[in-house]
Amino acid sequence: MARTGDGRLALVELKAVDGAYPMLGELTLAPKMPVADLLTEHDGAFGAAVDSTLLARLDLKIGDRISIGSATFQIPQRGRH
Repeated sequence: MARTGDGRLALVELKAVDGAYPMLGELTLAPKMPVADLLTEHDGAFGAAVDSTLLARLDLKIGDRISIGSATFQIPQRGRH
């Protein structure tokens, strides 16, 4: 379950990847950014690509954080380092 800071929940499918993802084809992100920038840890949270359906369901926007289990993820902004 993905959980927002104010307690909203949604069932999600999670895929763990590394900097070599995808090995075939191309990952399309909006805003466009390198996969390495997407996955980078920033202020105690790793980045995560999130489907627009989940963003709408949980009323999330770029820069927000979600928790899955004990891990915290941030929907990254373009070019964060």
